[in-house]
Amino acid sequence: MLRDLCSCFSQRPKVDSCTDSYLIQGALIEKVNGIYHRQGNLMDGVPCYRNGAGVLLFRYRMASGASFWYLSSQSNNLNSSEGDYYRVKSDSARPTLADWSCSHCPDGRGPAPVISLIINNSNNNDGADSGPDPCSKSSLSADVLLLPGGDETAFDISVSLLSGSLLGPVPVCPSSTCLQVKFALRPFLQERRYVTKLIFGEQVLDDLQTVKDLQLEPDSSLQAIAQEADCIVRDAGVPEVNGNYIRQDELMAGAPCYVNEHGTLLFRYRFTRWHYWYFSRGSGDLQKSEGDYFRVKTEELEPPATGWVSASCLAGRDPCPTVMLF
Repeated sequence: MLRDLCSCFSQRPKVDSCTDSYLIQGALIEKVNGIYHRQGNLMDGVPCYRNGAGVLLFRYRMASGASFWYLSSQSNNLNSSEGDYYRVKSDSARPTLADWSCSHCPDGRGPAPVISLIINNSNNNDGADSGPDPCSKSSLSADVLLLPGGDETAFDISVSLLSGSLLGPVPVCPSSTCLQVKFALRPFLQERRYVTKLIFGEQVLDDLQTVKDLQLEPDSSLQAIAQEADCIVRDAGVPEVNGNYIRQDELMAGAPCYVNEHGTLLFRYRFTRWHYWYFSRGSGDLQKSEGDYFRVKTEELEPPATGWVSASCLAGRDPCPTVMLF
């Protein structure tokens, strides 16, 4: 059952094969929101991005050697924090999607933004066989949105809760998936709540169905079912580990297990003499360590808040997560 729940989240896109931009939503500083396009120059040896309001998304290396990604209107004097809105500690060559804050940013105010990668879905017309299309529907992850490609035209659809409360308009194009619509709705919901199901008419939609599949038109309306998370995970160096986790009916090693919106599995595993809690790819072989992100040795029947390590977890990357169980 868990394999079925997680299978559609198992692939991450190969970003370098497409033209990447970023959509930022939900920031209290309105000028920070918008689409950020890659610029021609590099900053700290990696790409930087700018939105229509002139706000920069870039990486900066401190004198201490620590690297941060920043959202800032200050580009001339990087030694000054004036104009900084949000930042996140990361030495990744790509902007980090989660865990941004306004800490140490004098012009920032919470809440922090939600960041999604955009892939330009233009057709490749060179006739070459370049292998599987990293922008294809089967390769989409939860944090990827599509810009219109070819003759596609973007338009808005409205999404409401079953109670009738309007969540908001969502910009889509024919190749947008229901999974992407779910993630675009995150800024409209309170913490711990996220959309688990979308409904069109009387049909409960599959995550990989597209706007074109459903024949949605401008001003079409969907209904959403939102659920409160049983567990929230933050601060992990692997973005797929962060997010909202829902408790599953199945028990593993005598304890509850949880799945987040990326398909990452939080579960208890029994060795011969002791137990560990793991974060692992839900689509992988749980008997092997290739898909393991983090683990902690404990006999507790609930996942601990701290103490997680990436040691012996081949897919892990520090920093380690913090777990909040409700």
